[in-house]
Amino acid sequence: MKKRVLKKWVRIAIFFAIIAVFIVSCNLIIKSVNWNTKKNKEIEYTYHVGQNLDYVVNLYKNSFIEEDHLGKNETYIADLISTIVPTFTYNYSGTTVEPLIYKYSILGTIYGDYKLDEENSKSKVWTKKYTFVESTSKELTDTSQFTIKEKVSLDFHNYDGEVTTFRKELKLPINANLIVKMAVTVQSKNNPSKIYDSSEQVLTIPLNQQAFKINAEYVETKNQNIFVNTEIESLDYRKLTCGIISLICSVILIVALYKIIFNIPPKTLYTIGLNKILKEYGDIIIEVIDQVDKSNYEIILVKNFNEMVDLEEELRIPIMFYEIEENIKGEFTLIHNNILYQYLLDNEKKSTD
Repeated sequence: MKKRVLKKWVRIAIFFAIIAVFIVSCNLIIKSVNWNTKKNKEIEYTYHVGQNLDYVVNLYKNSFIEEDHLGKNETYIADLISTIVPTFTYNYSGTTVEPLIYKYSILGTIYGDYKLDEENSKSKVWTKKYTFVESTSKELTDTSQFTIKEKVSLDFHNYDGEVTTFRKELKLPINANLIVKMAVTVQSKNNPSKIYDSSEQVLTIPLNQQAFKINAEYVETKNQNIFVNTEIESLDYRKLTCGIISLICSVILIVALYKIIFNIPPKTLYTIGLNKILKEYGDIIIEVIDQVDKSNYEIILVKNFNEMVDLEEELRIPIMFYEIEENIKGEFTLIHNNILYQYLLDNEKKSTD
């Protein structure tokens, strides 16, 4: 009696049903943990920073330009410039009163660059530093906002002359700029890691050029939120329990039904022997669907399969194989005239017996 094998579509349906249970269980386990803590954070403190860098270019009295000064974002003639006066403005405001410490300074540096023959980029060959506003530190305890406003007067020809002297004495045609920078840091007095802001406003003035433009770099506005956790990660034990039980069940099912789902024959003495015979003598064996009718033949039982092979080689008649009971018992037959030679293979007999 043949063992009944599930149809392919049934085995596929069982497999995907187990996979679905596995996915659902994993989803339940994941959802049992509260992963949304960050999304539920509340804003504890917000601060706003506004910056502005304005400047005026004062001119010597001359017969070419009637005004005594020029405004921002114009082209300037070096020989007509008397002073350049930048105004640095920094505004800070918070949503609540928080003890703060802020520091700022205004420094200047002349950078001299020279392009070497073997390099495409310019190399810095000279720097000279200036301090326009010393590092200043202030503490606030009773207000949520403050403003820094500093104005600096730059004697343009003094810095331009420094570059001229360098170029003449060293005979090195460098390109130079005066960089004027205001740096501001703000932090919480009680908890520096809670509030910290660092900002810069940078003014770049070309030197030793007949005509030039001035470049101002700064971030006009920025807002920053400080968050506080309002909850801790928690577990939904009902979902976690259901997820774990479902996961265990899906694993047990896939292990228990693995061979059925994938139609894998069990490894028995019979299957091992059958696979060995088919592998070695498959070219002389015919697997048949229907069992041979033995009523008209004289049956001779063959004890050893090698004898069947010897008969096949002598008679040149192929050996027929029919599986009587799947994975349990099968028969090999060879018919010559009215004689049927039969070799039975089951779980109690090795293929070489």
